[in-house]
Amino acid sequence: MILRGKIADPTLVKYKVAFLGFFRQAILQNPLDAEAHINYAACVQWLFEQYEEATAHYLQALALAPQRKGTIELFQNMLDHKRRIERAMLTPRSRKALTKMEDAGEEEQFDAFAQFRRWQAKQAEEEDRARRMILEAEQDFAIRQTAARKIQARYRRRNAMRKVTRLRLEYKLAAVRAEEAQQQALYDRITVAFEDILSSSTKKKKQGDPGPVFSLPVAQLDAIFISLKMEFTEAQLNAVSAKFRKDHPKVKHVNVMDICRFIQAQPLLQERLPTIFPSAVSDSS
Repeated sequence: MILRGKIADPTLVKYKVAFLGFFRQAILQNPLDAEAHINYAACVQWLFEQYEEATAHYLQALALAPQRKGTIELFQNMLDHKRRIERAMLTPRSRKALTKMEDAGEEEQFDAFAQFRRWQAKQAEEEDRARRMILEAEQDFAIRQTAARKIQARYRRRNAMRKVTRLRLEYKLAAVRAEEAQQQALYDRITVAFEDILSSSTKKKKQGDPGPVFSLPVAQLDAIFISLKMEFTEAQLNAVSAKFRKDHPKVKHVNVMDICRFIQAQPLLQERLPTIFPSAVSDSS
């Protein structure tokens, strides 16, 4: 390719571009080849005097092939050439100060090995920073995942607790409503029994009082239980009446609520009212 460039353009104007393009393409195709970096560094150094670009590729070549002979010498030769150019542009006073700094070992910008050592340290720092960033990103991702799982678990637990609480409340409300309906049915049943007893008495017929009566003398206790149609035998009826009088020794008149509370406290009496207390009948069976 070099011979073709010389033949195509003896003035070497186009040959420079071809020569530079050739080694540039070699770097793109072989980025891990130290020889390609050295050739390209020589091109940009001698043809275009781009010393910073050449320095970068010499350092790459040293990192890829540190045992290769001649690389550090070429790099040092370029730095010496660059130093001569820069020193020629300095004033005598500045040149003297630079010489003192170099003699004292404080100025290492034109030392190939020192530059390579600093470049390696910088590369190590960048690689360490990149690894640290990756590790921090992984740790942050793990923390976020753990936090997300905790939030989801807490949300599911609270949602389940709300559902359970709502179901329990619904069960309690249903039980309360059923108990209220049961109490209302018992109250209505006893009220009807009171009214039946009152309607059968001659006194009620003579007075013609249309208002409901919720209290009767305790002497009519047997009549109340008979009116409830619990199908008691005479002995059972006497036992129930005796139990009521024992629980209420000072009562002279009984009202609807007294009978309601007494029946609710006696499971055996609830079995006699299956339409009102179906659960008591099923439990006894």
